[in-house]
Amino acid sequence: MQFMRFAIVGLLNTLIDFGVLNGLLWMDGYPVGWKLFAYNALAFTVASGNSYLFNKYWTFGDRRPSTLPHVGLFFLLTTIGLLINCTIVYLLTLPGASPVALSPAIWVNLAKIAATFASLVWNFFSYRYWVFDAKSSARSQSPAVATVKVPTSPQ
Repeated sequence: MQFMRFAIVGLLNTLIDFGVLNGLLWMDGYPVGWKLFAYNALAFTVASGNSYLFNKYWTFGDRRPSTLPHVGLFFLLTTIGLLINCTIVYLLTLPGASPVALSPAIWVNLAKIAATFASLVWNFFSYRYWVFDAKSSARSQSPAVATVKVPTSPQ
């Protein structure tokens, strides 16, 4: 069930990611190289904000308060996913890497699909085991139970 929720959130994030990327590319004529890398990074980052909120509360049910170290860990691990994603898009769209028969718009999106699947694997396991660790969340929600013996005196 948890992976299914992650997949649903991932689909929403992917729509945001592809929407922002294609909007930027459409306005700029589908550039390649470092400009495409920067546009892809921006789109991925926008989608990551959505990812944090939905994965924290819905996918992994993490009810701990968001702290700077916790959010920082999320964005550190997300940055690794971002680098995986951007590197794949960058390498697959280098001049000469795309098939001649495909338009740049289609090729960029196919490269983005490959990159999305690669970063999905990293993101799921890093979020699951390091950011939204269910065991840590359960421990932080469990109330401390103390047994107190109240002395009774006979009357």
